[in-house]
Amino acid sequence: VSTQSTGKKKRTAITVNVSNTRYDVVRRVTEALNYKVAVENEDYFIIWSDSTVHAEKCAELKPYQRINHFPGMGEIARKDCLARNLQKMQKYYPEDYDFFPKTWTLPADYTNLMNHYHDIKKKKIKK
Repeated sequence: VSTQSTGKKKRTAITVNVSNTRYDVVRRVTEALNYKVAVENEDYFIIWSDSTVHAEKCAELKPYQRINHFPGMGEIARKDCLARNLQKMQKYYPEDYDFFPKTWTLPADYTNLMNHYHDIKKKKIKK
């Protein structure tokens, strides 16, 4: 934010680096929000990336810059990875990780899923 001679603050345009996305919608939304699309070697406030970001890239960011991903994000953003990580945590901290339903990652857990299904079916028949 810079100051003019009138003492009023001039708003600096938000600049977005969209060079790491193949989706035109990101550029269109940037423009629709009246943000500026960064040109090569121009400083930017936001970087939009389609893929995961390495820790080195995050370490290079200036304090005012933001990015739409963070290192290791795939471990919680993908359902199969999230399920695997929740199950690991549940194994070590069962009292704290009892908030999600039984989960199977197919095809690896197919046998366990079918065993569970048959157990439930047997319980319903007994009633």
